[in-house]
Amino acid sequence: MQQIPSSRSLARRCPSRAFRCSVRLMASQPAASAEGAAPVPYASLKTLAAGAVSGAVAKTAVAPFDRTKILMQVSQMYGWKRYRGSVWDSMRTIWRTEGIPGFFRGNSATVVRIMPYAAVQYQSFEFYHRELSHYVFRSDNPSPAKRFIAGAMAGSTSVLCTYPIDLARTVLAVQVASDASTKPVRRLGILATLYTIGREEGMHSLYRGMYPTLVGVIPYAGISFLSFGILKRFADTRGISEHAPVLTSLVCGGSAGLVAQCCTYPFDLVRRRLQALHRPDLMTEQEKAFLRAASKGSRFVSFSIGSAIMYISRKEGLKGLYRGVSLNFLKTAPAMSISFTCYDKIRTTLGVPPGKYSATRG
Repeated sequence: MQQIPSSRSLARRCPSRAFRCSVRLMASQPAASAEGAAPVPYASLKTLAAGAVSGAVAKTAVAPFDRTKILMQVSQMYGWKRYRGSVWDSMRTIWRTEGIPGFFRGNSATVVRIMPYAAVQYQSFEFYHRELSHYVFRSDNPSPAKRFIAGAMAGSTSVLCTYPIDLARTVLAVQVASDASTKPVRRLGILATLYTIGREEGMHSLYRGMYPTLVGVIPYAGISFLSFGILKRFADTRGISEHAPVLTSLVCGGSAGLVAQCCTYPFDLVRRRLQALHRPDLMTEQEKAFLRAASKGSRFVSFSIGSAIMYISRKEGLKGLYRGVSLNFLKTAPAMSISFTCYDKIRTTLGVPPGKYSATRG
């Protein structure tokens, strides 16, 4: 019978030092199982596995919407008129120029990133939720503030662990056919993309755009977990969860994602445009203008999110700050629904019932 690897050996195999530290720290904590229940063997590793699988399933399900959204977000900067129309016009363009594979271009990088991201996020949420209850709030009673803070900290931890892969995913996603040809350009793999960026632009470029990412993910993750908890608790108190548990989880997850997305979308737009920048000698005039306005002459060191947002709103109007947001609504609701629901079901199937600190408990 094959042994499940220990948290120490699992951490040694992970390429990211931050992720190794997270695995060691969180796997050493007691399992967040149901009150009064006996400890579940390998509960932390099972929780990590449930988070990883749920994230991969959710992202793959909405990959066509995600690719289209990224192309719409960077279309103004690159002068791609064919992606400035409606969502369905942009999707038809992808279908016509790249075929079905075009909708999933960059999804391999997305899955590679989202698996450790979701695993760390769900596990670290329970860790932070438990520690906040014990040492800060000194109470196990449900608290909106506790869920928001734990969610924000979990999201930040996940970003720090997986950001370079997210950068590679964006670079792969924006590799499209030129205006003069319907054939896609030659594409690199994930590792080759990261190697090329590090070699040509420096290792610091692997974290290009992380500042607005962190600024955006703190409220996004916090609001997501907070909204889900409020809605789930409302459904629990009225007996809705007992009669339709899967539907309740889907609705709560989708609604939480929509609320969080409305509040933080401009940060995501700025992040994508930063990630999609070419190296300096290949930048278009639009890219240079955006970078000058956003970083005030110093690339990413003195970067101002406010300046970037003001520049986009001045050049493209308020509509420019929410370019592609309708598509984001189409992908966020099902992605969050699938993620929360799959995580809850997979975790339970593996024998780890939701405890009082669980992300899927109201």
